[in-house]
Amino acid sequence: MSNEIVSVPLTNLSVDDAITNLVPGMTDEEWKDFFTSCKKDGIRQPIDVRDDGVILDGRHRYKAAIKLHMESIKVIYHKLTKESSIEFVRDTAIERRNLTKPQRVDIALKSEELVDSMKKEARKNQGKRMDLTSGSRDPDVKSLRTNEAIGKIARVSGATVKRMRKVKQESPALYQQVVTGKKGAKTAYQELPSVQAHKKAASPVPEKSVNVNDYSVDYTGMTPTEVAKYKSIKDPAQRHFDWLNHKYHKVEQPKTTADNVIANIKMAVENFTGTISVLGLNATDQVVAEGIKEFPQKYPDLVSRLDGALKKLNLKI
Repeated sequence: MSNEIVSVPLTNLSVDDAITNLVPGMTDEEWKDFFTSCKKDGIRQPIDVRDDGVILDGRHRYKAAIKLHMESIKVIYHKLTKESSIEFVRDTAIERRNLTKPQRVDIALKSEELVDSMKKEARKNQGKRMDLTSGSRDPDVKSLRTNEAIGKIARVSGATVKRMRKVKQESPALYQQVVTGKKGAKTAYQELPSVQAHKKAASPVPEKSVNVNDYSVDYTGMTPTEVAKYKSIKDPAQRHFDWLNHKYHKVEQPKTTADNVIANIKMAVENFTGTISVLGLNATDQVVAEGIKEFPQKYPDLVSRLDGALKKLNLKI
């Protein structure tokens, strides 16, 4: 049939729910205004119909014609297969209707799912016949396997399609909030349990320093594997100095308790002079000596503990 406009009895037309559900219908307020306009001025625009009588675009005009007790309506016939008619409905709705981005993506995703369902049904009906090709035999039906392809049709980014597809698969209720505009696609995606779990797993743990027998180890910024590695070292001193090697790349491996003390003092002095350098001061031996001299006055408890440790080792400074 040609694409010319012809007048057809309403009884020759029908509605396919699968196709109708691809596109959101009018709201009650929109329908009220539309029907009032049709009642006053008539139905001026023809509806698009597949050659078997199924309405592709214009179901509200068809509904208005029935309510107005019209016997016929003007239509444009299109010779299309069931699969290519879905593509027609999709593209017509996205181009003509005033739809939001999520609504356009929703139509594209529904179209993809409906075509896939038809292909599976076709393969099932083919059975084991080898003379029939699997999938669609309609060369006009384009593959929408990629998020980028759907995004191009819906005029959104592939990332938006990816998020909405995942939300639809994991949380239909959340997906409906996106389609109806109650929630953004990115926000809904971030709320998915799977996304939340992935974020939690990727976060370094623990976030705070851990003190074991006075040998502190800061796990901040480490991966779970690195944390497990240090926690597997049973000796606190060994764990502490392994961590220092990892952090500063310059602390020698301790061999004895005395080595531990020397390494600690060495690190303290280096940190002290390093801090002075950052402040723009001259880190001379005299400055270090003055700092050490003032240390006992400000931290007598620490000095007492250090002195006690040295006495146990029969050492003194």
